[in-house]
Amino acid sequence: MINIRIPTIISVLVLLGAIIVGIFIFNCNCGLDNNQKIQNLIALVALSVAIISVVFVINSYLLTNAAFVLSQQPSLLIQVNSGKENNVPYTQIHYRNVTNNTFFDLTFNISVYANNKVIDISDIFRSKMNMPGQDSRQRTFKTAEILSAKGFDILNIDPSKTSVRLTIEYQYIFMNNATNILAQEYKWNHQLSQWEIY
Repeated sequence: MINIRIPTIISVLVLLGAIIVGIFIFNCNCGLDNNQKIQNLIALVALSVAIISVVFVINSYLLTNAAFVLSQQPSLLIQVNSGKENNVPYTQIHYRNVTNNTFFDLTFNISVYANNKVIDISDIFRSKMNMPGQDSRQRTFKTAEILSAKGFDILNIDPSKTSVRLTIEYQYIFMNNATNILAQEYKWNHQLSQWEIY
């Protein structure tokens, strides 16, 4: 919407400028006869149309270029599954590059929020990974064990007083710029000992 608005505004300004200059040419006593004034007005109209055409051609090029760049950007599909093995809850983070483009320096930021406490468990993943297009991976860990090692006992919280959330973000380098994506948030169901979409 904004990309269409800019050339439209420029075109309107060019037309207004052409009308003002045209009125000035037509009404001025600058030694021009009517034929010369008409020739100047025709040249002014042609110039205005040419400027407007150039504006839209450049805008179209920029939009096409932006769409191409966007098509080169990789994207992850992330799914969190929870379960129990021998009555011990586990979390499985499944992630897939759903494009044909490679991730460079892919780093996960995984945080668990419990009221005002933040537990960073990003170290369950390697940082600055490369991930080719259509690649699919997963990381499974024992939920309570990982959080207990960070000083948080998720199995013995009071759910009426403590709300626990899991956020998954990822960062990667695209065209020499760091791009951050908040992928998903999950809420801990204490009764079932599993994550649910927040």
